[in-house]
Amino acid sequence: NVMAAYNACITEMDDMVGKVVQSLKDSGLYDNTIIIYTSDHGEHLFEHGLMNKHNMYQAAVNVPFIISYPKLFKQNVVNNSIISLIELMPTLAEIIEGKTPETAQGTSLVDVLKNGTEIKDRPVFSEFRGANYQLLSDIKNLPSRMMRKGDYKFIYTHGIIDQLYNLKEDPDELNNLIFDSKYQELYAAMRFQTLVEWSFQEYTPL
Repeated sequence: NVMAAYNACITEMDDMVGKVVQSLKDSGLYDNTIIIYTSDHGEHLFEHGLMNKHNMYQAAVNVPFIISYPKLFKQNVVNNSIISLIELMPTLAEIIEGKTPETAQGTSLVDVLKNGTEIKDRPVFSEFRGANYQLLSDIKNLPSRMMRKGDYKFIYTHGIIDQLYNLKEDPDELNNLIFDSKYQELYAAMRFQTLVEWSFQEYTPL
């Protein structure tokens, strides 16, 4: 049973994290230890009739991000800022009083985590290239890119119709707004921002 296996994996992960945390507490290191729990992607459990991860729906791209550092941050606080994993390096650099390279694309989350500040309207991008799509079975390096800003998410996938969703009003991503005349300006703007400087290195799928 796929759902049972999925839930078993989550339970085991939760147990293992608990053992690490308890060990840190037992050794007196917990308050001075930075613990970050996150993931490189999500996993579908039949949302949109899908399994696995090879798309830009929320089940695949909305990853967990939990950080604990009792010495500096309040515990058990939820912050709804939309962030990306590129924030990790500048955040850790600031915590250890290191230097963030000028070329870093991310932004430090220390102020967010210390003071509960919420980041507003920061665009977040995700990209993926894959193969074995039933619709385009001959393409072995199909590019897809997503832009999230505020409540809206735009998805470009090469050879497939564009998608624009209001995640607040439509969390299941069922109503594609590119056909709605009220959203044509937003659609054009987000499509441009998603594609304007998109480039990637040579890549060979496994």
